[in-house]
Amino acid sequence: MVRIFSTAAVVLAFSSSAYGVTEEEIQVARACRRTCETFREESSSSPACGKWMRTLPRPKVGRSCTDAFDTMFKSTCLNMCNGQEVTVDVHGACDHQRKEMPKPVVGRACNEGYEGGYETAKALFSDEAAEEREAAKREKEAAERAEMEAAHAAAEAEAAVEEKNPAAEEQVEQQQQPPAEEEGGLRGAVEEVVEEVRKVIATLPVTVDESDINLVIYEGQQAAEAVDAFCKKHMASAGTACMDQLLPHVEKKISDKL
Repeated sequence: MVRIFSTAAVVLAFSSSAYGVTEEEIQVARACRRTCETFREESSSSPACGKWMRTLPRPKVGRSCTDAFDTMFKSTCLNMCNGQEVTVDVHGACDHQRKEMPKPVVGRACNEGYEGGYETAKALFSDEAAEEREAAKREKEAAERAEMEAAHAAAEAEAAVEEKNPAAEEQVEQQQQPPAEEEGGLRGAVEEVVEEVRKVIATLPVTVDESDINLVIYEGQQAAEAVDAFCKKHMASAGTACMDQLLPHVEKKISDKL
């Protein structure tokens, strides 16, 4: 079994020639660090931590899960990239969190985050994942080529249109322009529909008694108003604790939409 080193320890070991490490090994370690950083950006902790991020008290429970996910993902990725074994010790990694209140919620969140980070990172080094990345790379390159070809064709078409008779262009524009009455009637119908429907700008899933309920935020609605309506309807017995817990998240949600 191989001991898992932190990134700082790996860099420190590779930075000293006293350890007899070759330049090639140093480059491999750096490449692995960059690869794992990219993998982490592309990987989501939501499958493992989604329900815990919605569990009260927030954000304590969710952070217990995501912190464990990030730590184990990083360790697993670096070790597998460097061809080393990975030590999986969820009991030791989450020992402190299991003592945190509320019990056993914080400890369970840590356990699932740790295991999720390990499984997510490990899956990235399978043959299937490598084939999927290669196929995605080919698709991206093909899309970029198609986009360049389309832009070139559009530029040629635009140049050809500019060479046409101005009178012919004017005639085409007149044919394409919709009748004023139809356009005005359509705009009026759309405006009526907009006035009748109150626009939802965001929703925030909240776990209440182990059930997920969406806190709906409407356009023009203040954060406190949305939270107050939700608390009165779904968490009346919680008193001011409901407002205290949810208001910061709703305010952030609204600010993100601005």
